[in-house]
Amino acid sequence: TTSLYLNGRWQLGHRWSFILGVRYERVRSDTTSSNLLALDTNTIVPRRGAAYDVRGDGKLKLEGTYSHYAGSYNLSLFGSNQGAGNPSLVYALYVGPPGEGQDFAPGFDPQNYFFLGSFLPAANAFFDPNLSSPTVKEFTLGAGTQLGHKGYAKLVYTWRDLRSIVDVFITFDQGTVEVTTPSQCIECAGPFLLDKVVFRNTSEPRREYRGVQLQ
Repeated sequence: TTSLYLNGRWQLGHRWSFILGVRYERVRSDTTSSNLLALDTNTIVPRRGAAYDVRGDGKLKLEGTYSHYAGSYNLSLFGSNQGAGNPSLVYALYVGPPGEGQDFAPGFDPQNYFFLGSFLPAANAFFDPNLSSPTVKEFTLGAGTQLGHKGYAKLVYTWRDLRSIVDVFITFDQGTVEVTTPSQCIECAGPFLLDKVVFRNTSEPRREYRGVQLQ
């Protein structure tokens, strides 16, 4: 991750002051396999703030801010399309003849299973080309006043909204992937048509926060 942050402060008269800033994040990742899509994202998030001195003497001020924050890139999530630390999983329901034991031959026949789903990190798991970390939008409203010569009081209201959460999608429009896997089981290597699993950002789930802080 390479980031660049610019910030400027302006004074307008004796009562108004403004802060304008912006942060740029460039995220790149490399992989030894040409079949895996590495992260390649650019994110620009603003920082804005304003303050108003009601009396012009610094003893009573009103403040407001509006900012965006880019979330971190958790390796356990953003490495889901490669095999290191991610086991291959196949879910199937046995529908063959009843039986038990280590020498129960029908139990080793793939034709006796109804496959429910699978997740093979390097085979049917993919990243959306525009995948990025979630983004938090935040604005605050505050009021502060001086109390005597040594004290102060401040009230701040905070509003946060987390969106663009990363989720896993298995849908009909994404189609299937033909996969061949190494296996010691006869006829277990494939090829199999597996559902395509795609990690991408979505606005369906949201996380909201509202809070009031008194100092």
